[in-house]
Amino acid sequence: MLKEERETIEQVRAKFDDEIMATEGIESISTGLNEKGEVCLMLNTSAPVEQVQAKLPKEIFKIPVEITYIGKISAQ
Repeated sequence: MLKEERETIEQVRAKFDDEIMATEGIESISTGLNEKGEVCLMLNTSAPVEQVQAKLPKEIFKIPVEITYIGKISAQ
């Protein structure tokens, strides 16, 4: 990951993480690489992916958003 990419995604996350986490079904947010090797926001959800996709953009400031169903997170 280039320094510019890292700085951009850190700025986006600082600005939008709270808003994204307030979206029903979002369990966690991380930074990673998508299948194309692009830096992306990785959102893990307990709701069906299609349901969450309808509430969020596919990109935030040109950073791709990848949504994965993981189920409900609970402490054991």
